[in-house]
Amino acid sequence: MADSTIEIGNIHIEGVIKLHAQSEAPATEDHHAHIYGASLSGSTQLYAMDSDGNETKISPNNQEGEWEYYCRNTKTGKHIKINMEKMIRKLEEITGETFIETIE
Repeated sequence: MADSTIEIGNIHIEGVIKLHAQSEAPATEDHHAHIYGASLSGSTQLYAMDSDGNETKISPNNQEGEWEYYCRNTKTGKHIKINMEKMIRKLEEITGETFIETIE
């Protein structure tokens, strides 16, 4: 089967789905969720948004390559960013257990 390319508006599919960084988050719509790319410090990240406008970054690495959790809650107005690697490393220090395993 030959590779094929499909282009419709801002959608470009060529073996994988590529999402061009959007200049702003999509408008919310009842009964719809969104997956989109947004630039953050020169790097395009992947986000999901629910119909209430809550955003969660689903490409989980920050500029330093560390695992982080990020979300913006429209109901509370809170933006939450947690450096998960740093938090788990600290937990490993406290408990003496290993939670992060690097697989090469």
